[in-house]
Amino acid sequence: MTALAGPGGFDHVIGIEDVCVPYESRTGRVLDEFAMTQHDRFWSEDLARVADLGATGVRYGFPWHRLNPDRHTYRWDWADRVMDRLAELGLAVLLHFVHPLPPPWLAGGIVDPDYERAVGDYAHRLAERYRGRIASYTAVNEPMVTAFYAGEDGYWPPYLTGQEGLLRIIRGLVRGTVATQEAVTTAEGDGAVFLHSESSFRYLSPAPGRYAAEVEFLRHRAFLVEDLLEGRVDDDHPLRGYLRDNGFSDEDVAWCQEHPAPADVLGVNYYPHLTSAIFDPDQAAGRPRPKRDDWTLGLEENLRDTAARYGRPLLVAETGTDGPVQRRLRWLDDSLALVHRLRAEGMDIRGYTWWPLFGGIDWRWWRSTRPEEDFLATGGLYQLARGPDGTYQRRPTALVERFRQHAGGAVPDQPRPATDR
Repeated sequence: MTALAGPGGFDHVIGIEDVCVPYESRTGRVLDEFAMTQHDRFWSEDLARVADLGATGVRYGFPWHRLNPDRHTYRWDWADRVMDRLAELGLAVLLHFVHPLPPPWLAGGIVDPDYERAVGDYAHRLAERYRGRIASYTAVNEPMVTAFYAGEDGYWPPYLTGQEGLLRIIRGLVRGTVATQEAVTTAEGDGAVFLHSESSFRYLSPAPGRYAAEVEFLRHRAFLVEDLLEGRVDDDHPLRGYLRDNGFSDEDVAWCQEHPAPADVLGVNYYPHLTSAIFDPDQAAGRPRPKRDDWTLGLEENLRDTAARYGRPLLVAETGTDGPVQRRLRWLDDSLALVHRLRAEGMDIRGYTWWPLFGGIDWRWWRSTRPEEDFLATGGLYQLARGPDGTYQRRPTALVERFRQHAGGAVPDQPRPATDR
């Protein structure tokens, strides 16, 4: 079976954390998860672990700045070896190009005047080189996360803030996605499969009836990138006034309608401890909103909302949770049981992705001066542990065998109630 199977098929996929902010922070650090977790050294063994789990595919993104270190240079030797290893292991590649930012030689980042051309060139060269070897293409993983961090909160380059900053980043991401998909289609032909993978923000009222308009606005805004890519934003769209008021012009909207870049499969990224946010009008911009863990209820709502809004096949493109191993085991069992129930009801869900294979380094490390070990994240099937020689060992947890059982066809139990975890 290849990843992103057709109707009726189902894939078990693993993600390898590859977030890369290739710019020095004010503390002089560069956030490159491949380097920080030493995947750039142990990639062959890590990919073998994915295959050993019984997974059919891997969600993977080469750090753009490594393959394209300056405007005129491409270096493919490492990527060639990775792609050969993936083929040897029989793993389908669900590839994303940008996660979350382009190389630093694009001085303006996502809003650089040359971003659209640069990402299109990169996408064309990569797709042409590996033609027929990539199961799906994702232009940007979690574009709204990039828009919030780089455009609204001023946390990542180019450090824009406010709603106008957010929409400037969204404009760049949408145009870059169009350029990416056009370039891939030129290189691959009409058989290319496009997966759009978005963080499924879920906004809740603090009490019934309170802030209903504000919460409804946020719920629509969570879908804004995909609505623009689908050409769905017109004068009747609930966010049309918001766009006009914050610098997204009628010409921008018309351009999106004239250049749709829809998905073949929509990826829903959901984490029970992170996805659901309670609206708080007094919370300062750029700070985390109060979270509520609704367990599988939130995932079900987001899958149903996405399916109803777009009518596309779905993939659970990222999921996992933090905390003790027993909690993670329950999430694996319960979330997969939910997915199988929804499929039995007729929802077209093509697969399930546990993210990540091994725990990474929390993004907050980038702006800190504290040691890396203070930011080791749980959540993986394997846990990172520093060995005596300084390398990060991949220590298997009980989730390794449980995922293998699921991938091998074991029927999961019905989901536990949200309070039983």
